[in-house]
Amino acid sequence: MKQLAFHIQKGGVGKTTLSGNIAWLLSQIQKVALIDCDPQGNTSSWFLKEAPTHELADVLQGSVDVPKALIEITETLSILPTFSLDGVLKQYAETRLNDEPFIFEELGEELNSLGYDTVIYDLSPGMSRLEKSVLLAMDEVIVPLTPE
Repeated sequence: MKQLAFHIQKGGVGKTTLSGNIAWLLSQIQKVALIDCDPQGNTSSWFLKEAPTHELADVLQGSVDVPKALIEITETLSILPTFSLDGVLKQYAETRLNDEPFIFEELGEELNSLGYDTVIYDLSPGMSRLEKSVLLAMDEVIVPLTPE
């Protein structure tokens, strides 16, 4: 399984657009999980019409298992969403994530055991503990640039 993150500290350069579109395209030939790691939840709002019952923060905090939180978009594309309801992901990143720095490696291992070929992470434009933890677990980081 390959894990890819789209990240740069500048906003508005296409991280969400690229991660969503590449996840969709790759899902035409393999099983893909798209993980919305941006507390704004833009990737989730692109793919989902209604707020999910569970989100990434629930999985990270251990209150729900990964399979229950994943939402199937197509037979080969699933999303682990984030919605900015009450800032739960941001709150988790600022508090408990310090004690669980390898939690995204564990998440990747679980997604691998569920049969995903590629996992794509859409990150926010920042370099907080959350982004650092995700980046440490990646096989590749794609840095989108928009020249001025």
